[in-house]
Amino acid sequence: MNIFEETKEFFGMTNEKSPKVSEKQGIKEFFSQPGGRMKLTFKKLNENAIIPTRATRTSAGLDLYACLDEPVVLGVGEIKMIPLGLTAEPDRENVALLVYPRSGLSAKFGVSLANCVGVVDSDYRGEWFVPLINHGKVPFTVEHGMRIAQLVISEVLFPEIAESDELTETERGKGGFGSSGIR
Repeated sequence: MNIFEETKEFFGMTNEKSPKVSEKQGIKEFFSQPGGRMKLTFKKLNENAIIPTRATRTSAGLDLYACLDEPVVLGVGEIKMIPLGLTAEPDRENVALLVYPRSGLSAKFGVSLANCVGVVDSDYRGEWFVPLINHGKVPFTVEHGMRIAQLVISEVLFPEIAESDELTETERGKGGFGSSGIR
């Protein structure tokens, strides 16, 4: 396998949906093609679902919208699963779809994700839900169409797993949980 084929494989561009390019076109041309970029296809499971959008052209996250028939009240300290009414399919396997809190919702109202960061595996096709928790001091109402989280796509590695009786020594060693100090 040459470097071009290895690069295509590394970036998950080896399936039938991959763009057809020759080695002569080179890596730069390959990734500058519209098909050389990642495609994320959403499917509405509820006709009222809103396809995720970016607030600006270069926003890292896509805003995820609540898909509700009626408002949901989050009591103080309460966790509720909020449906998005959709699912998605990335065009490659080596990505994770990461769901993060929206900073404004967290900073202004104390509403965040109960699991800190949600991981949607590339092969998951079920409906997406966001577990919201109210860390605030008053109840918070989630309404249909409200931007409640953000989606960031990240490449992942699939390492070969090995077991050993010993690992290499490091300067840090077993020091953890604040062992390196705060200053």
